[in-house]
Amino acid sequence: MDVSYEKHADRNVMIIRNIGDSENDYKSKMILNNKIEGIVPMTLEYVNNEKEIHYDITSKTAIKDMFAVHLASAKNLRQFVEDMKSLSDELGKYLIGMECVILDAEFIFFNRNTKRYEFCLLPFFETDMYGGIRNIYEKILELIDYDDKDAVVMAYEIQQVTNNKDFTMADILNCTKVEAQSEVHRKDNEIQETRVNQNIDKYQDKTPEKKRWFEGIFSSFRRKSNYLSSEQLEQIAVSEEENIYNFNGDEVAEEEDNYYETTVLYEETIILRSLEQKDMLIHPDKFPFLIGKSRLKCDYVIDENVISRVHAKIIKKNNTFFIEDMDSTNKTFINGKKLEPGRKERISKGDKITLADVDFIVE
Repeated sequence: MDVSYEKHADRNVMIIRNIGDSENDYKSKMILNNKIEGIVPMTLEYVNNEKEIHYDITSKTAIKDMFAVHLASAKNLRQFVEDMKSLSDELGKYLIGMECVILDAEFIFFNRNTKRYEFCLLPFFETDMYGGIRNIYEKILELIDYDDKDAVVMAYEIQQVTNNKDFTMADILNCTKVEAQSEVHRKDNEIQETRVNQNIDKYQDKTPEKKRWFEGIFSSFRRKSNYLSSEQLEQIAVSEEENIYNFNGDEVAEEEDNYYETTVLYEETIILRSLEQKDMLIHPDKFPFLIGKSRLKCDYVIDENVISRVHAKIIKKNNTFFIEDMDSTNKTFINGKKLEPGRKERISKGDKITLADVDFIVE
């Protein structure tokens, strides 16, 4: 199909030519004869006996251009997912699926007046719905703000969901709940941080060695609070506070000191040490931890031609580490086994990790 853009009086119009010949089928009639919420307004025109679809894109910006200027935030991504889900529901009322939607960043628009996303439907056109949805979210993955951690987590959750077979729009929508949860986490963290500081103050008169143990525990708690749910945070706060004090507010028995040492060491860490370059040492300190060639998007940059822009990510869950290939060109390997893109694989100390042809040992 051919695409062009024209100015018609006070309207901006996108025109698609060289379209199919099935205007009398059920779906085409439904699309052309009904005003469906969430789609870019469209008309079927005949010019020199050739059919054209005219889309009114006045006051609309293609997301390809919008996110190239302002990277997509978690709020943007959530709105996009909600609007796509709403469109899917609306089309369902007419017994039409998402296969008639052009799922391409050039043909999805942000309406600057309504602050909603609108999609282009093309009569006489059908595509692989699952493949199209998967592709558009992979494209958006390249356009998100990697300084917005909610957006990063949300985008990669969506990628994992869409890599599955027979996912639903509801499955994708569930991935966006991280933003709302994160706001709760932040508020909880402020409360827990206050409690932590108060507990540290209670131990200011203890020996320097003992103070270091307690500060280590609370430091560990602070790191955990970045990744756990509000319920988990509350459990940790209560558990660790009860282990520091007995119910009378006295110091716990000396024999329980070993518990604190265990708690401090509970925060497992790993290092990826290059087998070829002594100065290449990857020490993930936040999660998800992205590795690749892009200085804008990655937490650790490997400036090699064989490395993809976002090559792999390391995830930490329940004190266990995983690595996931981000659909890289030259793939990721664990002990010589090639990973499937989008699928997490557990890694342990002693494993050999290969990104393209760059080898690391996990320590």
